[in-house]
Parts: sequence; C-alpha cells; structure tokens
Amino acid sequence: MGMGVLYRAAMQTIAEAIAAELADWDRPPGVERTVLGTDDPTEIERLIEAVARDALRADVVACVFYEGGVGCVFGLELADDRQAVVKVHPAGVTQPRLRAVVDVQLHLARQGFPCPLPLADPVRFGRTWATFEELVARESHRDGHEPVVRRAMARTLWSLVDTGRRFAAARDLGRGLLRGVPYDQLWPAPHDARFDFERTAPGAEWIDAIATRAREGLAEAAGEVVVGHSDWSVKNFAFSGDRVAAVYDWDSLAVDLEPVFVGQAVQAFPATWYIETAVAPTPQEAAAFVSEYESARSRSFTAAEMETVRAAADYAMAYSARCAHSDDPEGAFAGSGTTRDLLARHGRVLP
Repeated sequence: MGMGVLYRAAMQTIAEAIAAELADWDRPPGVERTVLGTDDPTEIERLIEAVARDALRADVVACVFYEGGVGCVFGLELADDRQAVVKVHPAGVTQPRLRAVVDVQLHLARQGFPCPLPLADPVRFGRTWATFEELVARESHRDGHEPVVRRAMARTLWSLVDTGRRFAAARDLGRGLLRGVPYDQLWPAPHDARFDFERTAPGAEWIDAIATRAREGLAEAAGEVVVGHSDWSVKNFAFSGDRVAAVYDWDSLAVDLEPVFVGQAVQAFPATWYIETAVAPTPQEAAAFVSEYESARSRSFTAAEMETVRAAADYAMAYSARCAHSDDPEGAFAGSGTTRDLLARHGRVLP
C-alpha cells in the first residue's frame, strides 16, 4: 500500500494499531505473517520497536498509524520528538535496490523536491528489509479528478524526472513497467501474492487482448531513459491546499523511458481508496494529464513518444484490470469509474 495513510484520531501502541487493522475485513489477508513473519500484534510491536531503536537511536512512544498491504508501514512517534515512518518490504526486495532508492530520495529531498527525507540506511528485518523516513503528515485526502490536483501531479512528475536525471543509469532500481518480463510472456509476476492470473484466466481474455496489443506497441517504445515513480496515484500524495506537500511510496522508483512513466501515471493518477471516487480517469482527463505534463517540460512528445505513452497507459491499465478481475472474477465490483469499466467502454486509456 501507499504512504497516503489515514491517521488514527488518537495515539496508540503498535499492537493496538495492528489489532485495529486486523479487524478491518476489507484488507488483504495474511499480510503480517507473509511480510513480518508473524501476525501476533505484541510480537510485531517488539520487533518494530527494536528495529526502530537500532536504526533511529530513539525509543518508540506511540504509533500514529499502521497499514498493511504489499508491505507493512508504521508511523511512529519517537522519544526524541521526531515522527518517523518504518516500512517493512515484502520478500524479494533487495538491499541494493533499497539503497539506490535512498540515494535518489536523499538527492530529491536536498534539491527541495516534496518527498520525505530518509532517516537511515535499509536494515535487515527477518527475511527482508526495513526502510526509514520522516513522517510528513497530510492535511486532507484529495481527489485526483479535480483539475488543480491533476495539474499539480503532472507538474510534480516532470519535476521528479528533471531533478533525478543523474540517476538514470542506476541499474539497481530496475525497470518500471515490464520489470524484465520475457517478450513471450504477457504479464509480470503479480505484485501481490493474492492475485492469481492463471486460476482466474476465464473471462479475462478481453483484458489480455488489450495488454497484448499494448505489448506490441511497447516493442517500438521511444523516449529518454529517466528515473521515475511507477505508482503515481493520488493515494501516494500529501497536499497542503493545492500544493503538493509530499509524495510517498518511494520503493516505486524505477528506471524506464520517460513516456512509459507518463503512460503509467496517466492511468493511475486518480486511484485512491481513502475517499469515494472513481479510480480510473476518463479519456479526457487522461489527455489533459499528458498535456499538462508536456506544458511543464516545455515541449511536446514526438509522435513516436506519444505512441509509447498510449501503449504504456493501456498496458498498465490492463494490468490493474487483470488484478481487479483476479479479486472479483464475477465482475460484481466492475461498475462505473473502475479500470475494467474504462477499458470495456473505450478499449484504451487515451483517446
């Protein structure tokens, strides 16, 4: 899950925060056991307090929030009056990759880009790794369909690309979209173990067809290699008024073609589960995002680059739709404003 968390109304212990999260039936099951090695709130509290004390040189006095998803994220109040975020990553995320993320994030923060400042190097946590950054609170959750919010997100994406140019050769970050998928294979391994594409293949053929067409378009991908963020969705943003105060979820950093990152952002920018809103853009909103990004970079994409934007947007949206189909093969939740609804209506993201 992203870092755009809904903070609890009152301070609590880590164990209390985990117990409250485990009582939420609307969440992926078994996250804590998979990522942390246990789902016992008291044991998790002990483990997180220990790793935070070792890395941050301060005791934990309260838990501001906890959220479990692909990884496990803790917002902590420390005895030295700092607030910090500890994120324990899923197995398979490597230390070199997380070290590269910290390097980029440090550079961005020092250049004034709105991202939390890393507070320590990655630390081993059982079979995986934990990372640490300052907690930047948000004033409110925003709707990416608001033009002023969409425009700010487009401009901030360009700022990331432009500010992070020196890291375009950072191989440890990995690719953003296809993530090394062989060309004869349609999908990467799902980012969450709960998605089973093979078991839920019946009924998803039309989504696979859209993804296949997009993969063919990406074979001729064009554009500059840059560093970007592969989950550029409003759930990962904090706003102060209409200004972007912070972008979260920095383990989504990757290296890919600039039009690929724009295509991914085009289809993802309205996605959030913190407010009730359509998670997919309309084709008109998608086109507006591209136009606003081009305005920020002061030049338009070439025809070949624009085809790459389209293909990346279609592939990323098809992947999201395929995940939704895996969760809901009968389509009970495929109504208006969802990824499956957009693709079923229009066949692609951009007009």
